[in-house]
Amino acid sequence: MINAEIFITGFKKFQLSFEFDPSREYQDMVYNALKDKINDEIFIDTCTNILKTTTKQEWNEAYGYKGRPALADWINAFVPKMIKTGNLVKCKITNQLVDEYKYPENYQKFLDSSKPNKLHLIA
Repeated sequence: MINAEIFITGFKKFQLSFEFDPSREYQDMVYNALKDKINDEIFIDTCTNILKTTTKQEWNEAYGYKGRPALADWINAFVPKMIKTGNLVKCKITNQLVDEYKYPENYQKFLDSSKPNKLHLIA
């Protein structure tokens, strides 16, 4: 989960760098869309990468002058994509061989650590 203060700091860097002026509601919508999907480390690393590699011209071409990305754009930018491993695995439903996809290792660790612990009831 993203710490709200870390999110606000990163979000303000986008505002300053790309000169867009979002409302408080927009900022809250972006935070709520990302907060449970990534952690602070992923957020900071992705912010840094976007700020280092995206020019204002590229931003404006994608979102318009002083434009704001849609929520889906934020999710696509921050949540890692699954990667095709090159392996074939048997589908549990159809028993056919299908391509295997996995998340990058650091993101999979985050997902695993975010899973709730299972309770084992003793009868």
